Amino acid sequence: MLTKKFLKQIESYLRKNLKKPNNKKSLFKTVYNGLVFRGAAITNGHVCIDYYSRDESKKILERWKQEKKTFPQHLLNFIAERGINEVDICKKVHLDRRILSKLRNKHDYRPRKQTVIKIALALELNLDETKILLRRGHYTFSKFNKNEVLLSFFFENQIYDLTLLNEVLNHYGFKPLN
Repeated sequence: MLTKKFLKQIESYLRKNLKKPNNKKSLFKTVYNGLVFRGAAITNGHVCIDYYSRDESKKILERWKQEKKTFPQHLLNFIAERGINEVDICKKVHLDRRILSKLRNKHDYRPRKQTVIKIALALELNLDETKILLRRGHYTFSKFNKNEVLLSFFFENQIYDLTLLNEVLNHYGFKPLN
């Protein structure tokens, strides 16, 4: 159940972390300067492009070059490190067991972003670990997207209750993670 105190915490987090779009010229220019694309959203008719700093971009690109694992292998490593049974993961976040089967058997399989987020919830990853996992799947949380800032609130505060998360998403007019 959503309490006023909890909603105030979320509102405070949104004020601090949800970014407004910059002008288009500077946003598009940065994409061509060798920076790693972080995410995009459309806000009030403006295209907002989010990117990593030059230093962060260099580090990410270097890690990607060194990293030989496929996305499924990387995700399965997170599961193994946590020592959680795959059946428990599926039950905890209402995930079809065939998805984890595809991850094990198809090395080029890349699940939807929503699926990766649900798995991160089930594994109880913190925000940094979730961002790493998302990046390996070529996804990210955009600081311009209210829905994704709400998701990052849950990971940053280590709240892994899917029912509560869905209740908050519904409160703000977003579709639940089903």
